[in-house]
Amino acid sequence: MGHPLASSGSDHVPELITLDSHGFRLPDPFPNLTKTEWSAILPSCPALVAPPPPSSCPNSTFKEWFDTHTNKARALITSNTPVTRPCPRSKPWWSPLLSQLRMAFHLASQTFTSSRDPDNQSALQSARRSYL
Repeated sequence: MGHPLASSGSDHVPELITLDSHGFRLPDPFPNLTKTEWSAILPSCPALVAPPPPSSCPNSTFKEWFDTHTNKARALITSNTPVTRPCPRSKPWWSPLLSQLRMAFHLASQTFTSSRDPDNQSALQSARRSYL
């Protein structure tokens, strides 16, 4: 039970609650590849050409060879790519197409509301179906 608070002058008594936020975690940051500085990366690309893998080697040696050369490329790209952290309320399924459909729906809704024209109503219904 929470701590008693001052009376609010009605039958209702406010109750303090505490929410556990240990499960809440911000999304991990990830590279925003659309903003990569490719002009800084391209001159270094010839140095990333890996030598041929060792022939007839155990899996651990091949894995080490592969990881070494992959990590060089990854380090070069991530050092020239800004990191972004999505908002906790962001919707990963949202797309630019949905934004356009939503804008079209709201425009049709405003047009119909102001005119009450039956042609605008059919355009509104069509835009609504496309958006939803």
